[in-house]
Amino acid sequence: MGTRSTVVRLNNWTGCTLTRENRSLSHGIWTSRPPARIYDQQQGSRASGSSGFATGTEGIARFFAENRASPVLNGRIIQVHRDNPYLGSHSYDSTGTDLMFYVPQPAGGSGNQATAEFSAWRRRPLSQGDGKGATGAVRGVGGARVGRYGRSLIKP
Repeated sequence: MGTRSTVVRLNNWTGCTLTRENRSLSHGIWTSRPPARIYDQQQGSRASGSSGFATGTEGIARFFAENRASPVLNGRIIQVHRDNPYLGSHSYDSTGTDLMFYVPQPAGGSGNQATAEFSAWRRRPLSQGDGKGATGAVRGVGGARVGRYGRSLIKP
């Protein structure tokens, strides 16, 4: 493996099977390719290393959701990107992920041999369950959205 390497893990908490649509590297070589499928409540991982003089490794993995009893999520995209440059800071993001899913910044991911762990969840509309959505807002008296301190999130 080169001077820089990255292992990326993706935890699937979406209620769907994630099927790989695409994977690519802008820099580096695969040392372990992303899995074809990541089943619900399972983890998939991939790894790449630098290749050549003064290079890092950068790439994406793109998955689509399927096998969901509720078809609203089927075909929707989850994409994770990472960049471990030869010089400079690491970067990780989930740009390109459908808004029906929530993929926060990963845990870990620093150093020359980095390991970062993403987790993907299905967003739940405010009208379902306990009233909490991806924003953490809750419904107050009369159904008004209120924030953490009971203040209305709707301007009068």
